Amino acid sequence: MLCLLNGNRIYQRVNNQAAIDRNYRASGASYRPFRDSELANRHTSQINSNTVSAEEFPWKSTQEGGPNAYVFPATQAEQNSQGGTIGGAYSHNDINYGDFFRITFTGSPFGPYCSALFSKNPDNSICGKKTSTLFGTQGVNVANFAYQVVKSGALPYAFMHVAGPNKGKITKRLEGVEVQPEESAEQ
Repeated sequence: MLCLLNGNRIYQRVNNQAAIDRNYRASGASYRPFRDSELANRHTSQINSNTVSAEEFPWKSTQEGGPNAYVFPATQAEQNSQGGTIGGAYSHNDINYGDFFRITFTGSPFGPYCSALFSKNPDNSICGKKTSTLFGTQGVNVANFAYQVVKSGALPYAFMHVAGPNKGKITKRLEGVEVQPEESAEQ
């Protein structure tokens, strides 16, 4: 949210559950791109073996989600906790289907990116930080794990990097080594 969407915190909730389901599919999260069995097919990578769930942002429950969403590998436990928090916030703050809202979280322990976003003056200097510790793994460059679904061309339902050194590329990861796909010999 901070680095890819310039800190935008204003969103609109979708109009119904069917829109949430559509957004989940359109974002590519329903393909479970971070499960071990999907990594090679979807051209994605995990931060570590626990990050098998696709965290979407903008969320599937927003008008801005779906095909425009970015997906990142996260733990299932974090996803469950976050889903409960978001649902509770909608209910507690009387944010109904179709309503606009501003995302502001307080009183919870946040990771470094959320802490920077929700500080009194959002600190986007973290966006240039090369590495951080995420999900217990040190030295993670989060930009290497930001993806968006690609549904056309030779690699249907693959995921493209949206940040970092591979921005705009669909890459394969084999045995932890990133390899760029070969250019087609046919022109």
